[in-house]
Amino acid sequence: MKGSLDTNFYNGLKTIVNNAMKQVSDHTGEHLCNLHEHQPDEDTLQKIIDNVPTSLSHEDEYGFLPIYSAVQYKESIQYVPLLAKEGVKHNVGGDDARGGLLDNEYGDHNVFNNVLVSLACRASMDESSETADPLYLDVMKKLRESKLLLREDIKDDDLLFFASNAKTPMRFEYLIDWCPEGLKTHQYRGLPLIHARIKYGSIEEFSMFFKTALRYHQNDLGLLFQKDREGQTACERAFKKFWKK
Repeated sequence: MKGSLDTNFYNGLKTIVNNAMKQVSDHTGEHLCNLHEHQPDEDTLQKIIDNVPTSLSHEDEYGFLPIYSAVQYKESIQYVPLLAKEGVKHNVGGDDARGGLLDNEYGDHNVFNNVLVSLACRASMDESSETADPLYLDVMKKLRESKLLLREDIKDDDLLFFASNAKTPMRFEYLIDWCPEGLKTHQYRGLPLIHARIKYGSIEEFSMFFKTALRYHQNDLGLLFQKDREGQTACERAFKKFWKK
């Protein structure tokens, strides 16, 4: 009887402790999902993570991790390298998620769950994006230095396409300098990049892409005569879509 009572007592105590730990993890995770509001210094953030590492894997009401929440705001973008480094240490997102940078649970190349894609294009619709662009660029550089942003990511996650926006020019130039041949050889949804920019973008985005491509590929006239799978040149596609504008 005594042993049975002891077992019940300790099992109940274990349940209480586990529930308490989960509450602490969830509460801390919610805090990490709102770093743009709290803006702690990095030493404080490091201490929080050290004490409750499971909070890095907390998902908010939309199913997003703290690292994805951080990349959405220029007020919290600076925390992404630390969150990624600690995320790798604690296997956030799984073995192939690189600390949560590549959280592809909902499908590849999804702007809504891939931190690297958001890092390339975020703030393109933000009125203050001119001030955000250098902040996001700085994070790219830090991730590259830490080997958490790799050259192959530029192609695998379509970063050149997503960064080719008039409000993200610094990131676009940085990626091109790192992988200049990508303008010519990479594809997005089965289309050469210049064709994809025509099909899925505005005349302003196409103009930015073309001017940049012209600098890097002068002999190819800025890729204007690169053909798609239907044999149409980018020049023809651009004229058909934008000629009235």
